Amino acid sequence: MTASDPEARLFEQMFHHSQAIKLLVDPDTGHIRDANAAACRFYGLDQATLSQRRISDLNTLPEARIRQEMSAARESQRNHFRFQHRLSDESLRDVEVYSSPLSLKGKTYLLSIIHDVTARNDNEHELAVLRDVVENLPVGIYRSTMDQQGQFLSVNQEMVRIAEADSVETLLATPVRDLYADKATREHFIEGLQQAEDWYSQTVKLCSMKGKVGHYRVSVRKQQDDNGTVFIDGILEDITHLRAAEQSQQQLFEIIEATPAIIGISRPEGELIYLNTAGREILGLGPHDALDSFKPRKVHSKDSFETLTKKALPTALEKGQWSGEMCFRTPGGEEIPVQTTLIAHYGDDGELDRISAVSVDVSAQKQRQMALERLAYKDSLTAVFNRRGFMRALRNAVADARRQGTPLSIIMADLDHFKPINDTHGHPVGDEILQKLMPFLQGGRRQLDQVGRLGGEEFGIILPGAGLEDAVAIAERIRATLAHQPIETQAGTIPITLSLGVSELDGDKRSGPILIREADKALYEAKHAGRNQVRSR
Repeated sequence: MTASDPEARLFEQMFHHSQAIKLLVDPDTGHIRDANAAACRFYGLDQATLSQRRISDLNTLPEARIRQEMSAARESQRNHFRFQHRLSDESLRDVEVYSSPLSLKGKTYLLSIIHDVTARNDNEHELAVLRDVVENLPVGIYRSTMDQQGQFLSVNQEMVRIAEADSVETLLATPVRDLYADKATREHFIEGLQQAEDWYSQTVKLCSMKGKVGHYRVSVRKQQDDNGTVFIDGILEDITHLRAAEQSQQQLFEIIEATPAIIGISRPEGELIYLNTAGREILGLGPHDALDSFKPRKVHSKDSFETLTKKALPTALEKGQWSGEMCFRTPGGEEIPVQTTLIAHYGDDGELDRISAVSVDVSAQKQRQMALERLAYKDSLTAVFNRRGFMRALRNAVADARRQGTPLSIIMADLDHFKPINDTHGHPVGDEILQKLMPFLQGGRRQLDQVGRLGGEEFGIILPGAGLEDAVAIAERIRATLAHQPIETQAGTIPITLSLGVSELDGDKRSGPILIREADKALYEAKHAGRNQVRSR
C-alpha cells in the first residue's frame, strides 16, 4: 500500500511500526495486499514475496471455508478466529486472528492481527495432565489468599473430602479461617508463614463443615503472581490418628515401627539414637545392630548430603523444621528418592534436645508420574508412539541429524484394503491385526528406530542414520515379510499387505512435517501403483 493522503499515511505508520503481526487482505480475492515486518519474520518470507501470496497459501482451511470466514469478518459478524497457519518451512502454527474491515481510498480491506498461540495450546494440554494428577493425590492440595480470613482459590477433591463439603463450590465459598477449630491458631499460622523463606509447616486442629475435628499437618509456601499479589499454596495431610497415638507411648512406638516411612532420632551432636524398622531395612541393619557406626555421608547421595548439611539442618535448627526431597543410598548402591521432614526439638530451657527425621519413599509416586507422562505419548492399542509422541521424536531426530551431520529417513506405511476387513470381520479383529502388525514393523528396523501410529491404519518409522537407499531396503523387507506371512486372528488367517513411502532429510526437506509430507506422497504413489509396494521421494 502507498501512503498518498493523510489517512493512508496514518494507517501506514500504525501498520508498519507495530510489533504485532499484521496483514492487510483483500476480502474479494484473498490476496495479501500488505504485511508488516513482524509478519515477515513470523512467516519467514520477505515483504515482496508475502505481499504476492493469497491468504489461502497460509491458512490450512479449504478455500470455500476461508471465503466464508472473510465474509463474516467483512460484514463484522465475527472478528475473532482460530486457524492453523503454514510458515515458509511448512511447519504449522496455531494462531488467533482478530480481523476487522478497514476502508482505504474507498476500498474495503481486512486488517488482520495474528497471535501465535501454539505454545499456549501445548501448555494447556500439559496442564490438563497435571491437574488430573493433582486431583487424584491422597493429600489435600489448595491455593488460598494470605489474609487472616483466607479465601480458597482452588482445591482438589481430597480437600473437599477432608472439609466434608457438599461440593467444590461450597468449599470455595467458605473462609479458610472457618475450618480452624481455634481461630487464633489461624492468626499464628499466618504470622509464622510471613516470616518463612520457603515451605512452612505446622500441625493444626481443624473442624470440618459437618463438625468433625481432626489434627492435620499443613505445609504451605508463599507465592506471588505477576501483579505482585501474594497467595498460599498448601498441602494438607490428615495426621489425626498419629496425634491420638501420642497419648500412649507404646501405641506410638508400635505405629512408628510398623510404618513404611523411615524415622530416625539423633542427639544434637549427630549421634543416632533411634531408627525404626523401615530405616534399618533401607540401611541394611538388623533389629539389634548398633547404630553408633551410622554416618549420614554413607546414607545420602552426594547431592542429598549437601542439601542436608547446607540447607535442611540449618533451616530446621533456625525455624524448628525443614521439609524437602532427599535421596538415600542403600548398601547395594540403589538410590531411593524420599520426602523428608527434619524437626528440631527444644527443651524447656531453649536448648536443642534432639532432631528427628521422617522420610517417605516416593519412588512409586515418581514412577506413576512418569507413567502418566508416557501415556500422553503412547498409542493405547499398539503401545507404540501416538501422533504427538511420534512428532516429538521426529523433531528430536531431525535436530540430532542436523547437529551431527548424519542421514535421517522416515517410512510411512498404510495397510492395504483395511476397511473391508473391518466391515467384514468387525473392529475387534481389525484391532487385533493392528496389534499383531507391530512385530513386523519393529522386526524390520534397527535398535535406534522408532515406530508411531499416526492414525487409523497409518504408521510411521523414524530411521536415524539411514540414507534413502538403506531406508528403502528396510521398507522392502517389512513389505515382503508381511506379504508372505498372513496374520492369525480370532476370525481365522487373514492375508495383509502394506504400501510404504520413504523420504530422506535433505536440503529441500528441512523439517519433520516436510519429511512426512514427502513420505506420504510416496506412499500414495505406491497405493496408486497397485498397493503392496514401496515408493520413495
